[in-house]
Amino acid sequence: MLISSAKNTAVRRLLSEQSDAVRSCLDRLNVSCVTWAQLADHLAAYQNALGNGAGDRTLKRLIRGPEQEIRAHPRAGIQKHDRMPGRV
Repeated sequence: MLISSAKNTAVRRLLSEQSDAVRSCLDRLNVSCVTWAQLADHLAAYQNALGNGAGDRTLKRLIRGPEQEIRAHPRAGIQKHDRMPGRV
């Protein structure tokens, strides 16, 4: 299936000639992902764990910007009811 779906001739040749090596590599491959909501929640939790020192307050402000942008972005897939209280 991989060989027939490859559009690049060099890739198609590699898949054909080195199929065992490619299969071995793919068998060991572990793919993970994180949702935008999970990322935003992680950023919020990190902010909440920070203290009140000058450096921590600065870091909170720096992290809050991307977190709010993620939550507000319509293509992030975060529904309004999933947004944390007090957040955008």
